[in-house]
Formats: sequence, C-alpha cells, structure tokens
Amino acid sequence: MTSASRWTHVGVDAQRCLVYGPNFGRLYLLTRQQVAESTLQRVLGLCAPSWRSELPDPVRQIVHDLPSLRRTPRVVPRLRLRLLYRLFHYSRLMVPLPFLAAWLCRLATVGSATSSDPVFQSSRSVEDFAEAIGRLVHGVESAIGLADCYPRALLTAWLSLSHGLRCELVVGTLAPTRKMHAWCSIHGQLPYEALPEHYLYQPLLIMSLTPK
Repeated sequence: MTSASRWTHVGVDAQRCLVYGPNFGRLYLLTRQQVAESTLQRVLGLCAPSWRSELPDPVRQIVHDLPSLRRTPRVVPRLRLRLLYRLFHYSRLMVPLPFLAAWLCRLATVGSATSSDPVFQSSRSVEDFAEAIGRLVHGVESAIGLADCYPRALLTAWLSLSHGLRCELVVGTLAPTRKMHAWCSIHGQLPYEALPEHYLYQPLLIMSLTPK
C-alpha cells in the first residue's frame, strides 16, 4: 500500500500562521517566513513539493453521527478492534503520524479477517462499507467507554484499507485557536463522527492512503 501527503498553513494574522508537524504530532504558531524554511519543514515532517495554498475538506457527507445511531442496534466489536483503538489512542504520545500511517498500511494487509464480521456481510458498495465501518467504530467506542477523534480516524482508516478502499486521513485546526481535530474520509464519506464538528476545522494535513 502507498501513501501521499499534502499540507498547508492556516493564517492567524498578517504575520503568523498555524502549521501541523506530523513528526511530533504538534501544532505550531510560526511566522510565514519560518514556515518557508526548508530545514524546519524537514524537521517537522513536511516537504515543499507537497505544500498547497489551501486544502479543501475531502468529506462530502457524514454517514453516521451519535444521534442517528441511537436508533440503530449496537454492533458488538471484536476484542482485536477494541485493543487497536486503545493502541491508536496512546500512540500519539510516542509514534510520529507518518510512521504510524506506514505501519497502518502494513497492518491492514492482514486485516481482511474483519470482512467476516456480520456488520460487513451485506456490504457491496463504498457507501455500504462506509455505513458498516461507521457502526463498527461507534460500537468500539461504546464498548470501551472512550471516544476520541484521533484513534477514531486511525481505526476508520485501518478498516477502510483492510477492505481495499482508498481513504484520506485528515488533521485540522479550529483557527485561530489551537484546538485540533482528526478524521478519515472514504471516497468523500465520513463513516462516523459523534458530532459534525469537523466542518468547523480547516485541514492542515491530508494523508492519502491507497491499497495496492
């Protein structure tokens, strides 16, 4: 599987802007001159050719949110998925996102066993898989009593890749604040977002993950 990334900065005022550094998983307030320095870009895990003047949100539709799933039978997730969610939750403190994305792609090559999960049995189209993934991710969060955007986005990406679907992993900011958010889009579909808050966030980094 392969991955490619695009990044941008979001202006705070005439001189300063916000930039996400994937190598350290941190949001930085820098001058526009600092952002243009190639050495700093490399340290942060960015590169000049992948810079874009703006990054449109790839999401066109939210498939499930918390209110809609209250009327849907809850999916009981496998132990493996619950453990993965917790692993992704704690990984942000230790593992750079580019490394984790590469590991995620390799892990997904052996993840096809999830296709036997009952929630995927009637899945035929991208929309069907996005619907099933959304229910399953919600089931994982309900089972372990933890809901966080970062592991949610990573688990969504892993489930997408495990079923041969291309996805886009996004990190954004609620400018001019330092609040951050992560989400994962599958062909324009966001399988599950507890609340549709990602519309308030501007993408800073988009990593496109594509199964071979």
